[in-house]
Amino acid sequence: MAHDEGCLQTVSRRRLLAQIGGASFLIGVGFVFQALADVFLARHLTRTEYGYFTLIFRDAANIIAMMVLLGLDSSLIRSVGAGGVARFAWRRLLQSTVLLLASLSLLLALVVKLIYGVGTVDYLLLVLLVTLFGIIALGATVLRIEGRTTLAQFGTHLWRMVFALAVILFFFLGMFDVSRVVGLLIVSVLVSVIAILVMIRSIPEGTERLDRKRLLVDGVVFFGLSSSSLMMVKVERFFLGGIGSFADVGAYYAVSVAVVTVYGIAASGGSYVLLPHFAQGGTVHIRRNLLLLVAVGAAIAVPYLVASGPIIHLLYNGRYDNVAYLVPLFLVIGMLQLVYLLPSSYVGGKAESSVLRKFLLLGLSALSVNVILCIILIPRIGLTGAASATAIAWFVRVAGGLWFTRVTVRGRNGGVQPASE
Repeated sequence: MAHDEGCLQTVSRRRLLAQIGGASFLIGVGFVFQALADVFLARHLTRTEYGYFTLIFRDAANIIAMMVLLGLDSSLIRSVGAGGVARFAWRRLLQSTVLLLASLSLLLALVVKLIYGVGTVDYLLLVLLVTLFGIIALGATVLRIEGRTTLAQFGTHLWRMVFALAVILFFFLGMFDVSRVVGLLIVSVLVSVIAILVMIRSIPEGTERLDRKRLLVDGVVFFGLSSSSLMMVKVERFFLGGIGSFADVGAYYAVSVAVVTVYGIAASGGSYVLLPHFAQGGTVHIRRNLLLLVAVGAAIAVPYLVASGPIIHLLYNGRYDNVAYLVPLFLVIGMLQLVYLLPSSYVGGKAESSVLRKFLLLGLSALSVNVILCIILIPRIGLTGAASATAIAWFVRVAGGLWFTRVTVRGRNGGVQPASE
């Protein structure tokens, strides 16, 4: 019997690793296309145009989309668990949620319009973009719960592939300018929406209603966790745009994309699979996998440490050579984000609601550290201050996440930590 159970655990572990590998691969394909588009845009738009596009239609759009979701995507995974969505009236829930997304995006995008002087047309395009991102996230969540992670990832990242190819095509057709780039982005994201909607049509729907109160309560916590994580990836750019210039934002973004994207691929693939895995009762050996994540992060860092200057020069044709000194700080940020995926997924999937709420306070505290350090450091040491503030804040978040993981493990096992965790 012990031998049989060991075999079952081995198969489960292999399957889990295969799912993480598949998710990471598709995320990698999507980010390769996004990086291709970013490199192309950085080389052919002015610094100001590139900074405006990335700040408004990348950073602001992603942050607002995360905020208007209110954490309902992760809350849905936690609430449904291993039972699947087939017994629930999930389509009605998604339809009402999309209407909420559109309404909230109108208000939050207005803040961006007022702060950065965004024109009315770009404001409305931002609202549309946020709503489309929300539809993609909700549809992909349904696929994740049903175990269709490959389809979920394909639909989620399809727009990146379409966008990169469209941008390059329009350049060679002589139709390349910043306004058309925004239009191409909207059309590309719409392609992903259509693909996701087609994929979820085959999933059956029941009549049982989901507990909206539980969804909302857990969702608010996940919203705080996800939005604070996203803000910690992007908040320094907003301070650079306000304290410095759009040119600073463009330079900072260009170098960060070249370095942190690789870590983001690995972290996203792991969390994409591990949160549903933990929510459905799965376990892993935490210490062993933390060491594995550190080893993976160190391996990623080696080529950058050896040849960061040539890499940045090659990618951007020498336009951002003067900010290649930021690479070591971005390596630290990327490593910390990679390690954080394990405690965040474990606590998010297994912790009691009371622990989860305290975990949210950790995320908000780390974000506060980031904001305070940005205010102090950016006026004094510019881009270095922005990257340093983010690295310190992520260290605070990782350290706290590991502590909460230990609390969760002991709480679930009566104070005793099992070998598998």
